[in-house]
Amino acid sequence: MKCIILGFDGLEYNSVEKHNLNHLKQKEYGKTTIPKECFVKVNYFGKERMEPFTPLIWSSFLTGKLPEQHGVTRSTFIKWENSIVQTLKVVSSKIGLGRIQGKRKILEKIGFKRRGWQKSDYSVPTIFDLTEKSIQINVPTIDEKWTIQLFPEVSNEENFDIVMKKSLDYQWEMFLKIKNQAFQKINEDWNLFMLWTKLLDTYGELLIENENELLKAYQECDDFVRDIKRRVDDAFILIVSDHGIEKLEDTKFGKHSTYGFYSSNISLGLNNPLITDFYEVISMYLRKKEDNRRGS
Repeated sequence: MKCIILGFDGLEYNSVEKHNLNHLKQKEYGKTTIPKECFVKVNYFGKERMEPFTPLIWSSFLTGKLPEQHGVTRSTFIKWENSIVQTLKVVSSKIGLGRIQGKRKILEKIGFKRRGWQKSDYSVPTIFDLTEKSIQINVPTIDEKWTIQLFPEVSNEENFDIVMKKSLDYQWEMFLKIKNQAFQKINEDWNLFMLWTKLLDTYGELLIENENELLKAYQECDDFVRDIKRRVDDAFILIVSDHGIEKLEDTKFGKHSTYGFYSSNISLGLNNPLITDFYEVISMYLRKKEDNRRGS
């Protein structure tokens, strides 16, 4: 069978359930378990906590391995192109010097450049190594330019409301671009097709108290899944999120929940699967396609 993976960053299980978004739900759906190795320390309004970290989760999903095995960490998911500078970054992070104020701007000013972790950086197989025919659109830690599309450009002089609107508009624009790319490429020759969008993550974190605007984003994603299904017959469709979004205590913002979401158009019999479990599931369905090809 062909395999389609739709990655929705920040897709919240409770929102899908509350609004009965059947295209996102599919035949089987539920929460995923995020390994503790994919959590990092974050600071919200002066209070530290452990939270699921997007690049670690997606790289674990893509490889079926934990960070110590696949190599993507908080210090490596964005890499300096200069290997010496990158090594110094990793070492300084380990000894507690990883966040020296202004360090990045100084290095960039003198000509050093950064890039996101990409497929060629892995020393372990990813799901894209399971087949020679794959299409990936904006996939974290796979596509070379995925980090460029995370946030819009803003200046220090702009107030928070302007930055927030820019972020929301930017993610909506990026989602429409990703959607159009998907519709253009879905009819090409592939066995594995994966895309990723940050739309729901940004909307959830900034608009968790604005139910109407948040629902618009969820309905847009639900309609997108419907339209993908109409374009593809006989495919295993897996929808996955790296985490959900829950309210950040006494604020109007959201934060990462400690679980993710998954759904499948085929009964898998899973119960709170680890995010790493899907590698073997995907491998199984791609092997079925290869076995059928050989049998014919």
